[in-house]
Amino acid sequence: MKLIYSILYVDDEAQNLRVFKSAFRRRYTITTALSGTEALQLLQDRPFDMLITDQRMPEMTGLDLLYAIRDDYPHMMRIILTGYSDINVIAQAINECRLYRYFTKPWGETEMQIELENAFKSYQLKKENRTLINQLTELNEQLEEKVYQKAKGIIQQKEKLETLSETQARNLERLEQQIKKNKIQAQALQKANTHIQLKNEELERAFFIIHEKNQHITSSIQYAKKIQESILPSPQKLQRIIGEHLLIYRPKDIVSGDFYWIHEFQGGYLVAVIDCTGHGVPGALMSLIGHTLLNGIVKDGNINPSQILAELHQQILKFLHHAENIKNDRSDDGMDVVLCAIYPTENRCIYAGAKRPLWLVNRRGDLSEFAPTRFSIGMLKTQRKPFENQYIELHRGDKIYLFSDGFVDQSNRKRKRLGSKRLKQMIKEFSLLSCKVQLRKMEYLFDEFRSGCDYRDDVTFLGIQF
Repeated sequence: MKLIYSILYVDDEAQNLRVFKSAFRRRYTITTALSGTEALQLLQDRPFDMLITDQRMPEMTGLDLLYAIRDDYPHMMRIILTGYSDINVIAQAINECRLYRYFTKPWGETEMQIELENAFKSYQLKKENRTLINQLTELNEQLEEKVYQKAKGIIQQKEKLETLSETQARNLERLEQQIKKNKIQAQALQKANTHIQLKNEELERAFFIIHEKNQHITSSIQYAKKIQESILPSPQKLQRIIGEHLLIYRPKDIVSGDFYWIHEFQGGYLVAVIDCTGHGVPGALMSLIGHTLLNGIVKDGNINPSQILAELHQQILKFLHHAENIKNDRSDDGMDVVLCAIYPTENRCIYAGAKRPLWLVNRRGDLSEFAPTRFSIGMLKTQRKPFENQYIELHRGDKIYLFSDGFVDQSNRKRKRLGSKRLKQMIKEFSLLSCKVQLRKMEYLFDEFRSGCDYRDDVTFLGIQF
């Protein structure tokens, strides 16, 4: 049975309390307080496994609160949130108030979840070790009492048996040997107790090392996220080039294997959504490669979608040395692409796809699907069939949708996928609304369907209105 831990979160800003509770209420029992005084009153009524407190609060700071509970709640985990860098406060909290961890604001949900899980693993391990040590101590005391009582009885019997026969004397000797055995057993138990304490210290050191390494890795990935975000078109650039649109971009991990791309040319623009193999760090590296290659391909004026996909395919093969793996056919790195050349003044669109379709919803709410070439960029078997252009006439009020498979592949708590059918129903229902309203409704229904489940894949969804 999974343990549900309780968290008391203290912050003088009600918005921060609501955000934290919304993010973690399905995993933990969350209680909130707007001040240190309110938190102390709650602690008098019930115990908590963890206290998370903001540092800067009126009347009582986070450090003041930690001092107030230091002796009464020795085993409760403690975390400070601070919006500024105050080394003296943090050092004082670690050295004198048993602070486990501190976070600088704003915190990320993924990073916070990782740290909470590590904290409660350490908390549970310490709790189990305390229970085991208490049990061993109690057994040791019981054994020593038994040894004492037996020794006391033997001494008394010995006094009575001094005048008895040699047989009785031998019985007394056997009893004395048993006493020695009992003492040896008691010493063995004490040694086992010491061994367990040493193991506990080793585990605590190991958890500290893991925490430090995890923090270093997370910091590196967070910096990689900034690099990846720098290659994506800014909201201002998207608005200037394509006008009214909606965009949902949610990495499964901190960095993403999805990316969206745009290139402006005389009389129109190219726009694409690309889903690279994998997610996380490997997927992010593939996205950087794909972005770089696309920019190079269109640099000399190539704006033909099918030719761009063909050239991208060849360059991916060359870049990743796929030719070396032809005999073994073991290469599986590539990307799925939906690519369009849009000519706004001519009311037309040229589409080519690598395993990703294009959806069009007209002014009446009718949805048409344009099928892609059924091979991925970078896969060796893609060479067997060329990519093809499809020519689409556009009208005012039409909308087109480009997306990766992360949206339809998302599962809920019953392990059911959202699916293409449900996504089509959502799009048809909201297609006549403005992009801003449509975005808000689609995000709400997506999150409601997900119901707190982890992302199954990176999600990218781009809608454009004409």
